[in-house]
Formats: sequence, C-alpha cells, structure tokens
Amino acid sequence: MARVGQLPSHADGLFQSAKIASESGMMTAMPKNSLANRRDDFPERVKLLLARRVNHRCSNPNCRRGTSGPHQSAEKSINVGFAAHITAAAPGGPRYDEALSNRDRCSAKNGIWLCGLCAKLIDSDALRFTVPFLHAWKHDAEAVARWEIEGGDKSHEAQREHLPIPPIYGISYHDARKLLIEAGWQPLATWWPHHLPDLNIQVGNGREFWGYGYNEIKSTCPTGFAFCRFEFRDAHRSRLAVVTAGEERAETKCQACVVSWFLDPAGSDLGAYLFAH
Repeated sequence: MARVGQLPSHADGLFQSAKIASESGMMTAMPKNSLANRRDDFPERVKLLLARRVNHRCSNPNCRRGTSGPHQSAEKSINVGFAAHITAAAPGGPRYDEALSNRDRCSAKNGIWLCGLCAKLIDSDALRFTVPFLHAWKHDAEAVARWEIEGGDKSHEAQREHLPIPPIYGISYHDARKLLIEAGWQPLATWWPHHLPDLNIQVGNGREFWGYGYNEIKSTCPTGFAFCRFEFRDAHRSRLAVVTAGEERAETKCQACVVSWFLDPAGSDLGAYLFAH
C-alpha cells in the first residue's frame, strides 16, 4: 500500500507512457474549443437575489406557486425553486446568446426565478418561450411582488366569484380574446370623446389594436417589449386584466402574444402599477 503523498507503484508506468507519447508527438491535444463547454452558472448570491425579488414565487403568471417552505426538521427549510437562465449558460442551450459576456450571462439580469416544473417547461420549447417573453414574465412578477409589499392586498380575490379563465398565455391576443368571450368574459370597452383614444394608447401597438375595434385596450408602452393592457369583466363584476408583449403589425403578420393575466382586485390599481414600474 502506498503511503500518503506517495504514488502507487503502477503509476510509474503510466507516467513513463505519457512522457514517451508526449515526446513523440502522439499525445492528444486538448480541443481548442474546450472553454466553450464551460457553463456560466449563477453564484449563490444571484440565486438568492432572484428568489427574493419575486417573494420566492414562480414568475410564470399562470403558476405563481410558492417555492420555499418548512422542512420536517425545525432547523431546515425546503426550496423547490430554480434560478433559470433566460439566455443559456452554455453554447447549445436554449436561447443562447454568444454576444453576452461571461459576467453578464451569470448575472441577475439574465435570470428568472421559477418552480422546477416551469424551469423545465421554458427550456423544452425555446421557440415559444423567447427572451422577450421571459423578460415580460420577470417584469410582471417583480412588479406584483413590489406592489404587495408596498400595501397591495389581493386577499379578497379568492373570495370574489369569477368565470373560468381559459388557457390564454402564450397565444396571440386575437385568439385569447375569442376564447375569453366564448367563456363569458366581456371586453370592458372605453370610449373617449369623438371616439378618439386618449394619449395612453396612441403609442406602441395602441392604434393597431384600436383599429381592430378592440376598445378594451387601456394602456400601451411604446418601447421595450411593447406591453399592452386590456380589460374584461364577467357577470360577477370581476375584472380581468390581460397583458401582451411583442409587435402587432398586420402588414408583416406580427402578432402580440399574451404574457400575463390577473384578476384586478381594485379595478385598475395593480394594472396601473405594473405599467408604472
């Protein structure tokens, strides 16, 4: 048996073989792209930051489940959340962006907090869950968390009855609108003098949607992800806000898609908060 710090006797032969192979040029060279296999994983401080910024809840607007809770042991806790990369940590991964630096790739700006199921979901269909789509999820999740800690109260949402909400996220607003109307949700139309929209929707996709006769549009964002917000109401007088992202242009067949929806407990307080932040 070799002593601590001493190589086993058979290792001498291995080193001699390696030396001969190296001197004769037979040693296999390290692949030049070996660094490309490196993953730019998030450090623990970034993971914790992403979780805290959304109150440890999944950022998927149709999920929002908590990701941390008590362990059976009073000295431990359980975490089922993941700091997922918006653009992949390594080449070949979903939504990989080679233009990003290693530092940016593992920064909080490139992360989104999700539950385990949703983290798997976004990487299984990168064509659907695009970079702008995930940034929109992240934006809304952080805005809701901020709204809650600054005094927003959604506790009475569950107490108010409302009609079922069909699966609308990820599809075009045209298709989502049709599904909502079929489910009994009515567009909450807003009329301005002379039927002209106010300044809130004269930018971004506002004029496009107004031209379709979608008078339920409430506000638009001219920059970034081109967010638009629409409102519906059901027979229980519950109000539903729907948020889209992406360009809407008939001539190029571009369509904005639903990235978030929520029952608005105070009429428009939360919706206004989302667009203001």
